[in-house]
Amino acid sequence: AMVPPNASTIGSKSAKHVYLSLNYKKESTGELQGRICLYDLGSEQLLKFMAKTSTGIQLYSSAHGKYVAALDRRRALVWNTADGSLLTLRHTKTLPAFAFDPAEAQVAAGDVTGRILV
Repeated sequence: AMVPPNASTIGSKSAKHVYLSLNYKKESTGELQGRICLYDLGSEQLLKFMAKTSTGIQLYSSAHGKYVAALDRRRALVWNTADGSLLTLRHTKTLPAFAFDPAEAQVAAGDVTGRILV
């Protein structure tokens, strides 16, 4: 299946859908922005815009693919891949680091001061 250029993707080889993080230029201002989308591999179509981000950003997947996450400045966005529900974690400092625990029960994010949030 064809995936749009300049995209960060998360999905397994057997997945019918993948999450994409895309850079996109706003036509009215020329400003570079990001979008996280759900993409159907069978039809090669974008199904849904999941979030607006500052730019195209790295996506993180839990060990068994139950969750997908992204960090955008001071927030962590975590999606349940089964139902598409979103959990947004906000912080006062920029979050440059993120991890899922192997059991997929907890998440951890690290801020720029070295503080780890669980």
